[in-house]
Amino acid sequence: MNTNLRSLGLEPTLLSDGAIAELIRLAAEHRERIDARLIAPRVEWRPQQQRATPRQVAS
Repeated sequence: MNTNLRSLGLEPTLLSDGAIAELIRLAAEHRERIDARLIAPRVEWRPQQQRATPRQVAS
């Protein structure tokens, strides 16, 4: 949980186990309609100058 957001007074909305289970059920029910290319993770944790290039990762 991001403590900086909480320090601004924002409170997280936590999902119940039932809500998560329903989301999984719904996704499974419609899995043939999911295009995984559109939801691929794109997380960048490091500044641009510190990121590894594909060549650096492969070696």
